Amino acid sequence: MRFFTNPFWRATFFLSGMIIGVGIYGIPYVFSRAGFVLGSLELLILTIVITGIHLVYGEIVLRTREWHRLPGYAGIYLGSFAKKISIVSYLISFSGALASYVFLGGHFLSNLISPDMAWTYAFFFFGAFLLFFSVRLSSRIDTAIIILIVLFIAGLFFYSIPHINSANLSGFDASEWFFPYGILMFALAGMAAIPDMAGFLEHDPKLLRKAIITGSVLPAVLYFLFALAVVGVSGSGTTKEAMLGISQVLGGNILFFGSIIGILSTFNGFIILGSVLKGMMHLDLGFGWRMSWFLTVLIPFLFIFSGMSDYLAIIGFVGSFSIALDGVMTLLIYRKAVLNGNRPSEYSMHIHGLFLLVIGVLFLAGFAHQFL
Repeated sequence: MRFFTNPFWRATFFLSGMIIGVGIYGIPYVFSRAGFVLGSLELLILTIVITGIHLVYGEIVLRTREWHRLPGYAGIYLGSFAKKISIVSYLISFSGALASYVFLGGHFLSNLISPDMAWTYAFFFFGAFLLFFSVRLSSRIDTAIIILIVLFIAGLFFYSIPHINSANLSGFDASEWFFPYGILMFALAGMAAIPDMAGFLEHDPKLLRKAIITGSVLPAVLYFLFALAVVGVSGSGTTKEAMLGISQVLGGNILFFGSIIGILSTFNGFIILGSVLKGMMHLDLGFGWRMSWFLTVLIPFLFIFSGMSDYLAIIGFVGSFSIALDGVMTLLIYRKAVLNGNRPSEYSMHIHGLFLLVIGVLFLAGFAHQFL
C-alpha cells in the first residue's frame, strides 16, 4: 500500500490520470486516416513538445509562492488582459473536454447496457452531482485506474499480435499532416494537474521535474501501443471510439472490457477536470462555490442538449485552439517568471529563446490550420 501513498507516484499518476481520457480513444482513428507512420511521428514530436511545456509550467509554479491556475499566473506576470485571454481559453478547453467525457462515457455505458441517449444524460447528472458536493476521487483511485488502463492496453496489445496486419501500419499520407494534430495536442496535455503535483511534493519539490517527465511520457507510450494494436487489427475499419472496430475482429469480450475501462477513465477525467475548473472559478475569478459549480457544468450541459455528439471534432478544436494558446501563454509567462518570480525554483529549464520561438510557431501553425 505504500506505493499508493508515495508522494512521487501520487503526483505522477495524478498527471497521467488527467492526461489519459477521451483522447486515447480517438488516436487510432486519426492514425488510420493520416497513416500509422505519420501519426507515430507526430506523437513523438508532440510528446517532446508538451513534456517541455509541462516542465516550463512546473518551473513557473515553483517560482511563485502563491498557488494559482494558469489564468492566475498570467495575471501576475503578464497583466489583466492576458489573464482574461487565458480564462477564455481555459473555459473553452475544460468545457469542451467535459462535454467529450460525457459523450464518450455515455457511449461506453450504452455498449454495456443498451443503446440509449439516456445513459449520456445519466453520466452527466451523476458527475455534476458529485461536483456539487465537492466529491473528489482520491489519488489512490487515480493510481488504480491508471494501473488498470496499463494492464488493459498491455493485454490488448499481446492479444492482438497474431491478428495484426503489417500493411495497416505502413501508411503515410502527407496531405493529412495536420489531421492528428489537434487530437494529439488534446490527448497529451495535462498542465492543469501540475500545481496539484507541486502540492503532493511540497516536502520534496526537487522530485517535481522527474514526476512531470514520467507522468507525461507514460500516456504517450500507452497511446502508441493502443494505436498499434487497434490500427494493426482494424486498419481502414478503425472506428472513432476504437473499441467497436477492433471488437469485430477480436470478439465481444474486447468491447466489454474496453467499455468498462472507458467508463472508469472518462468518469475519473470528468471529476478531475471539473474539480480543477470549479477551483479556478473560485480561486482565480472569485465566484462562490455554488456559482463556480453552476458555471463549471453549464457549458457541457449546453453541448449535450444541443444535440452535438462528435467528440473528435470537439477535442480537435480544443487541442488546436485552447491547448496551443495555453502553450504560447505558458512560454510568455515563463520568460517573466524567470526574472520576477518571488521564490527560487528547485529546477531550471534554461530554455533558449530560439526554442521558445520554434515551439510558439508550431502552436500558431496548428492554430492557423484549424481556422484557415
